[in-house]
Amino acid sequence: LGLSAEEKKVHGVTLEGPWRGEIPVRISIYYYAEHNLLYKSADHYVRLFSSSVSRGGTGGGRYGQVARATVSGREGRVFERIKNEFRPIENKLPPPGRPSVNDPKVYDRREMMAKPVPVRERFVVLAAKSGFYALRYSAHAETFQVFLPVFQRVTSSFSAKL
Repeated sequence: LGLSAEEKKVHGVTLEGPWRGEIPVRISIYYYAEHNLLYKSADHYVRLFSSSVSRGGTGGGRYGQVARATVSGREGRVFERIKNEFRPIENKLPPPGRPSVNDPKVYDRREMMAKPVPVRERFVVLAAKSGFYALRYSAHAETFQVFLPVFQRVTSSFSAKL
């Protein structure tokens, strides 16, 4: 949006860990203040990320049930989804103007060539006095379980201030 974190009323951090396959392991912790410019409420955030219905179609994702949880002494919600993240295909095409012998496709925009990578995510959404917290773990679907204990340690040690 071209605004500062203070103007958006969104504060947090995303940490990227080891790459397993084509994407890095990510853990994000964000605080969305009341009247932030991205999400109207914690309910709005949960609706957007926990089902394909709110996104206007199936989108190829798989969504788990939203469950209640208590983290840092706060009531919250936990859910998972599997979605595709599109990563660039390795550029094996010859320079423009020289067609590939084995590739019958025509690429108008070579930078748009991407392939879907299945990403599994876990979300923990916690109410705050004014706004809400969103903790998120993302990893390649095949290696999700490997780093899940790290995210569980983050959530179990999380201490909300507001």
